[in-house]
Amino acid sequence: MTSGQPKFVLVIVGIAIAATILEFNPVYCHPTLQTSQAQSCGNDRLYFPKTQKCYHSYSKGPCGELMVLRPSLQNSNIGECHCAVSSHPNEDSTCPSRPKVFWKNASRCFYIFDQGPCKTGEWLIVNEDNSPKCERIPCLSVYNAQLKQEDYNIGDHKFVFSHQGKCYTTHTEGQWNCQPYEEVYFNDASFSPKCSGYFTCSVTGVAPRLRSNKCPDGSSPDTEGGCEIYTTI
Repeated sequence: MTSGQPKFVLVIVGIAIAATILEFNPVYCHPTLQTSQAQSCGNDRLYFPKTQKCYHSYSKGPCGELMVLRPSLQNSNIGECHCAVSSHPNEDSTCPSRPKVFWKNASRCFYIFDQGPCKTGEWLIVNEDNSPKCERIPCLSVYNAQLKQEDYNIGDHKFVFSHQGKCYTTHTEGQWNCQPYEEVYFNDASFSPKCSGYFTCSVTGVAPRLRSNKCPDGSSPDTEGGCEIYTTI
């Protein structure tokens, strides 16, 4: 290059482009934003793409009512909003709870068999495909009487529910399809009622305990929630 000619400097600018993907999975409560560039917040915190902020895992964070922020199955550094559970989901769990379901229009979760987002005289139930819907309460007087009880708390494990048009009350012996010595209950892993005479909450460290000793003569409660006949040697 000769003297007096203009000098040009070539500057190469690197531009990092991170693709953003909108995904929907029926297992999750709502669509979630996931970035191809992993976001690591550290200190047991999760990155939430919608707000571009970090929050403590299993806290409410940016989620709706009755929800918590949990790690994504695709990227453990990214958080997704799920209905809060009182124990690790397990179909066979005998740790009772009142299940919750996500209602998309309100961007939050509600307890099942409660009015929630429904009209007066209706409550929230779950279809066979686990999708929520409002249904007329088949035992409105029983439901309303429950609400007036001084010790009633919407989050308690004892509540009125319906099955095939008939109403029952959880943690009451001999109701639904349970034996006289068993109680009907729900857990966080299923929207279907179950029977047991033996309840435990391993997550909280509560030792197994019997809820009932009312087994027929010649038998005693077993570890499966039923009754075991005495064996004579």
